[in-house]
Amino acid sequence: MGLAVKHAVAAAAIGLLLGLVWTAGPTDAQPDVVRLSPRPVRDASRAAWPSVAPPGHEAVVAAAEPPPELGRSVAAEVERLARSADVRDAMLAYSLVDRCIRAREAEAAIASLPRTPENQEIRHELAASPARASEVCRGLSSAQIAGRLSLLERAASAGVPGAAVALAEEGPFGDRSALEQRPDDPLVVDWKRHVVELMQAAAHFGDRASMVALSTAYQGGGLAEREPQQALAYWVAQSEATRLAGGRVSRNDGRITAALSGGLTPEQVAAAIEQGQKIAASCCSKRPS
Repeated sequence: MGLAVKHAVAAAAIGLLLGLVWTAGPTDAQPDVVRLSPRPVRDASRAAWPSVAPPGHEAVVAAAEPPPELGRSVAAEVERLARSADVRDAMLAYSLVDRCIRAREAEAAIASLPRTPENQEIRHELAASPARASEVCRGLSSAQIAGRLSLLERAASAGVPGAAVALAEEGPFGDRSALEQRPDDPLVVDWKRHVVELMQAAAHFGDRASMVALSTAYQGGGLAEREPQQALAYWVAQSEATRLAGGRVSRNDGRITAALSGGLTPEQVAAAIEQGQKIAASCCSKRPS
């Protein structure tokens, strides 16, 4: 492993651990590159997911839930949230389990580094960090870890913002390699269709993460067949929804829109823009009270 690669692995692992302690605040800017992250740091707070439901529907927004206090069992908290009748709590329970998994992955990455003085210092910092796996995984059982997908499915089916995208990131039945290794497996095909439908429903309720993910999927991102017009429509939808929410669109929004318009006829571009604007207007034309 070259020196540059070693530093990259360490930096990525430390960055992930820092993200487990300090979750980034909400942002209205959209990513310059439209791509699903394999395991992002998720923020289930209300502020991070501004969403307004269409008339006649109640917006489902994940409530803020801080990590359990020192000494308090993560397992007990996950159990409490999992038993809750509030579907937002299912997403919060999943997030706590996911936090544990990411901490373990980061520690494994750091442990694999050569035993140099620099890397030893990293290990010592990790051992004292509140984001260490022993702390964020307190008491979690293998059954709770295995059951995280059921919690996520419950949240996604209820339209909790971010849940459908998180389900897509987990891969078919928790196997991220399945999309590439067996994309034509009937079970995988059915899973992809199901996840796309969940993201479409979430998008129409104002989940901008689902809009971006659908734009990626329709570019041939593995979840759906390539449909350039739909890719453009969902990109326009997220841009318009951001604007309606009073946020700032990406600096490169126009460039991405132009790139997605390439190869489409003027009529197709116009139809996609109209579709995207309608999606945004149906979910996000009213500001939260």
